[in-house]
Amino acid sequence: ADIGIGSLNINGPSYVSKHADQDSLNFIAPVAIFNYQFKKIRADEVPFIEIGDSYIFPSGGKVEILERALMSPLRMAKIMANNTSRYYNLYNADLEISSRNYFHGSAMCDYIDENGNIYPFLLSSVDVSDALETRGTGMIEDLDGFMLSPYMEYMGEIKLNAQHPLFNFSGGVRLPHACDID
Repeated sequence: ADIGIGSLNINGPSYVSKHADQDSLNFIAPVAIFNYQFKKIRADEVPFIEIGDSYIFPSGGKVEILERALMSPLRMAKIMANNTSRYYNLYNADLEISSRNYFHGSAMCDYIDENGNIYPFLLSSVDVSDALETRGTGMIEDLDGFMLSPYMEYMGEIKLNAQHPLFNFSGGVRLPHACDID
């Protein structure tokens, strides 16, 4: 999926963390306000933050840096994973970013079947592996009505690895059919 990341304006003031544990975590923000009283920076119009192999798009372009270089959790963010093949677009993500190479949280994702039907599901765990690859895990419950195809219902675990274009399923399938019993 191409959402025009190459055309984003990435010129502007750059904010780089000097905290030893954050691996030079950085982002660009044309507007930022430092609040001396509460010792925090509120940055606006942040186009994205590159973490591991993903682009993270803060909701409303807003990022808040607290005392000791801690970034406030992001709510309702978007994630494009990975930054080269761009296989996955995650949304409604609640994330904590702790370094240039690590985030964790949860996000929604869509599975699209062969007929273009969309089945949204929750990745209850999304993070970056030691190999700097975005990954996620979720559970599809029986009552979700999740269809792998028009002929197969699915229930079980679903895993995402941003380096691979296909999900990994570990669960069970059921063939939906009508049965007339007299």
